[in-house]
Amino acid sequence: MLIYHFCTSVNESNVYLLIDEESKESLLIDVSTWTETMQKVLDEHRTKLIGVFITHEHYDHTSGLGNLYRSYPNLIRYPKNEFFHNPENENFNTLTVGRWQGKILPLPGHTPESVGLHIGNVIFTGDALFAGSVGGTVSSWEAKRQVEAIKKNILILPEHTLVLTGHGPASSVGIEKKYNPFL
Repeated sequence: MLIYHFCTSVNESNVYLLIDEESKESLLIDVSTWTETMQKVLDEHRTKLIGVFITHEHYDHTSGLGNLYRSYPNLIRYPKNEFFHNPENENFNTLTVGRWQGKILPLPGHTPESVGLHIGNVIFTGDALFAGSVGGTVSSWEAKRQVEAIKKNILILPEHTLVLTGHGPASSVGIEKKYNPFL
């Protein structure tokens, strides 16, 4: 699995492109913008973009969707709406990119619909979990809910699992478990 990282000018948001080298299928994670550079990487790898995964609905993670859909009008958007009604249902909480199967994880708090994607030894956390921090919330109840979701869905993963966030640098589950003061 190849992962390309693009730090954009939209609030320095991270956009990721995940590519399965064997099948040549790919998935975008968050799209604050859609650029020629991103298209160039897809073209160079001769990959088939099968979908876009959105960690939450803030503009700095979705504002590039319009341009993306002009180039790829039939992309599947993940998570599908059915996920939010039944996050435990395997028909809605998994997605496949080539030979890799990912699990969609509910991470409410930063926004009610915040989600992460665990695939291979990587977790994409959006704005729920950052290196040494967590995403902002509108109330102490939402903050508590977010920390509980992180502990239940992320901190149980192997410590070597790479944490790729919506903003800022990467981390690992082990580092966050040991050093994140919010957890």
